[in-house]
Amino acid sequence: MAHMEQRGNPIGLGLAMTMVWGLVVTGPALAEPTPVGLAMETPTPAQHAHQMTAPFTTRSITEEQRVAIEQQYGVSILGVRMTAAGHMLDFRYRVMDTAKAGRLIRPKMGLALIDQATKAEMPVPVMDKVGALKQTRSHLFPDRTYSVLFANRSGVVKSGSKVSIQFGDLALDNLIVE
Repeated sequence: MAHMEQRGNPIGLGLAMTMVWGLVVTGPALAEPTPVGLAMETPTPAQHAHQMTAPFTTRSITEEQRVAIEQQYGVSILGVRMTAAGHMLDFRYRVMDTAKAGRLIRPKMGLALIDQATKAEMPVPVMDKVGALKQTRSHLFPDRTYSVLFANRSGVVKSGSKVSIQFGDLALDNLIVE
C-alpha cells in the first residue's frame, strides 16, 4: 500500500479516465428521459450492426456455375475470405445434397489453394492436438455450412487476389478473395 502512495496511485487515475470516457460516450443517452409507462424496445439487428456479419457469398461464380456445381457435387460454393488479420484464408461451402457431397467430401480428400499470380500453394495447417483445420465429417448434414482454413504464408494472397482451389474432384478457378 505504501508503494502505491509513493507513485501517485496510477490505478486510480486510469479508473477515473475510464469513467470520464464512459460519461462522454453514454452521457447524451443518459440525459434523455425515458417516458414512464412505455416498455423499452428490443434492439433490432440494424441497431447492432457490429454483431451482424455480411452473408458469406461470392461474386466469383456465376449463377450457371453455381447451379452446375450444386447439381453435380451437391455443394454450394460460398467463397474465400481473408481472416485472422490476413494470416489465414477461409474457404466455405454449403452442403445441399448429402449423397452427392459425400462422394466429394472425404476425410482424406485433396485440398489445395493456389494463388494464380504467384503459383504459390497455401497449405491446410495441421495442429498437433486438433488436426487439420478443415471440417470433414463421416456424416454430412444438409443445408449446413462447412469451412476449410488455409495458411496465407508471408501474406502472399491479398484481398482481391484470384485463387484456384482443388477441392476433392472439383477444381475451382478464378475465385476472388474477399
